[in-house]
Amino acid sequence: MVINCDLREDVPTSCIEFISWLCDVNADSEFQPESDCFNNFHHIEKEMAENFDHPFLASRPDNEIISLLQRRYRFSMPANTGRRDVYHYCLQFSAHDLAANYFFECHLVFIHWIAPIIEDGFIGYYKERLAVNPTLMYVKDGKLVTINP
Repeated sequence: MVINCDLREDVPTSCIEFISWLCDVNADSEFQPESDCFNNFHHIEKEMAENFDHPFLASRPDNEIISLLQRRYRFSMPANTGRRDVYHYCLQFSAHDLAANYFFECHLVFIHWIAPIIEDGFIGYYKERLAVNPTLMYVKDGKLVTINP
């Protein structure tokens, strides 16, 4: 699985802190940050998000998992709109050979969860072990769209 996406500029700080915790290899599962990021989930999705109880996005190079969340410069607004630099948080994640149940219980649920706070466009892909082609992932109007070519 590969994800490379920009979070929207208006993402609440609590969501950024939560995603950062999920990516932190030194994060302590006992001290999960408080977050209101799941308020837009339906009941079943909230139950599935309970799997977000440990930093499952953290880099583990020996297991072929690499992740990075960082604030990056994207562009400058023109003078007639206030002349300011625009920064976005960028999430990059790559994992090879994730266990299917772990992927579907954590990673795919996570992607559905962050879709409303991601800039629209292509965000990555995943490939099931026996599939010939990867499943492409896009975000459109805050929802995950997948395409199996």
